[in-house]
Amino acid sequence: MGENDGDRSRGPGGDGGEKFGNPVPATCRWTSNTRKLNTRRIFICLSKHSAFNWVRGDERKVWGRGKFRDTMLNEQRILQHLRPRRYVRLDVFEVLDSTNRYLMEQVHRGAPDWTVAIADRQTAGQGRQGRSWESPPNVGLWFSVLRRGASLSGNVHLWNVWVAVTLAEALERWMYREMGRALPIRLKWPNDLWVHDRKLGGMLLQGSFTGGAQDYLVIGIGLNVNQQREDFSPAIRPLAVSLRMATQRLWDRERLFAHLLNTLFEESRTFPEAAGGSLISAYWDRLMYKEEMVQIRIHNKTWPARIVGLTDEGLLMVERPDGEKTVIASGEVDHLRGGAHAAGH
Repeated sequence: MGENDGDRSRGPGGDGGEKFGNPVPATCRWTSNTRKLNTRRIFICLSKHSAFNWVRGDERKVWGRGKFRDTMLNEQRILQHLRPRRYVRLDVFEVLDSTNRYLMEQVHRGAPDWTVAIADRQTAGQGRQGRSWESPPNVGLWFSVLRRGASLSGNVHLWNVWVAVTLAEALERWMYREMGRALPIRLKWPNDLWVHDRKLGGMLLQGSFTGGAQDYLVIGIGLNVNQQREDFSPAIRPLAVSLRMATQRLWDRERLFAHLLNTLFEESRTFPEAAGGSLISAYWDRLMYKEEMVQIRIHNKTWPARIVGLTDEGLLMVERPDGEKTVIASGEVDHLRGGAHAAGH
């Protein structure tokens, strides 16, 4: 996974019946480049009468029972590892322009809380500030989670902190369980996952607000899993890493994806009510460049500062060379030492 912006590199998006009494739209509309295509959408029914349909449209295919290619994501295997299986509505695609865009469209079609979209490949993956997100096929996890309704509360910045910490902890537990050794995950403000001083993944949170209250929140997540160095474009190759590169082994994407979803669901039961100083402390413990000099970039302005802390909402506190302290809500942070450009997602 990576974001491209010229020379700057960044490492991160049917007709099957009814589910939980909610009708499922018969069609979906998505756009690849300038071409629009209407196609029947695969719907994964999680009731005891589950039915897996498959449709074919041009070169874009969504396969059902037993029809997946070996290298493609297999929704049946994902469902086998979800617990409980009923908490999610899962939409699986071979190709999609953007999982974030798809879910934001589905909001207006009545998609329920915990609708999840995952694509084996994205053609227009989204990064922060309009950057593109490299999402090649068969090697990564490119997915988005919709949160809405009464369960959606709390500050969006705090949601960002929670997702970042939850993913980092989930990945570390997974690595230790599978390998018997740790793979430390660090966080680069505001929402990047880093391993061995390279970007492993990132997040993009998008939503809608009415009068200060959140109507919905789409949590886009991208994770490099089985890429090799040559799979990344030259623009992001120096700063990108995958789990395969970091551990020298291939990983089961379906099992890992289910593990991440399970962890997000389980931890969400106590968030944000139980969020507090411990969450901010957990983020701070993993934060890169704390107490070090960085370059802050906001829009077209850059200036040096030292990272000195986080607010209770997860905003970045920095100190300018003249001693003035400033709270940063958005922007990018680059390390001043070593000369490496490490733009945040």
